[in-house]
Amino acid sequence: MNAKISVGTSAFTMGAYADAPIPFEKVVAYLGDLGYDGLELPGDKGYGSLEDWPDAESRRKLMQFVRRAGLEISSYGADLSPAPFYSNDRDVRVQARRWFERNIEFCVDCNIPVIRVDYDRFATAEELERTAAELKALSRQEASRAAPSSRSARSAGSQSGRPPGSSRRPSARTRKGSAAVLGWLSRRNWLKRRGARSVWRVR
Repeated sequence: MNAKISVGTSAFTMGAYADAPIPFEKVVAYLGDLGYDGLELPGDKGYGSLEDWPDAESRRKLMQFVRRAGLEISSYGADLSPAPFYSNDRDVRVQARRWFERNIEFCVDCNIPVIRVDYDRFATAEELERTAAELKALSRQEASRAAPSSRSARSAGSQSGRPPGSSRRPSARTRKGSAAVLGWLSRRNWLKRRGARSVWRVR
């Protein structure tokens, strides 16, 4: 299978171009002229926002425009800021699911094989501390569920010489999992999903 080369077009909407993004139509034409195979479409306004392409008919026109330039859309960078999936608020997470489903529908309509999941901002110190406390509470709950009955625990403790309550200590797997989640939360880099990268090489 020959590799295809795709360009991430969000580079033309942020950084040096944040105040004056290069028009999407111009970027598509330029990439087509250069002979690239495809592009990564961000969910930014003027590019791949659901507001720009709200229904099946408009999305059909989008794909016709891209294909006329000899390109495909290799992946979609969904804008998840309207309802952050990492919110501690259950209602917001429910909204996030519905919003993400709308982004999936967009990908289906446009025949986009991969949807990229990014977080829209860095967590604050207070949010990290709150999440850490919630993870510790979950660890304690898991340890409580995994522990034997109080009678068995006392019996095991008396036979082994362990102090009472030692069996309630979170397992090594739980502690390792919590540390991994906290490490993920504190790293300040964009999440990347490989998806169909065995086919697409992104520049």
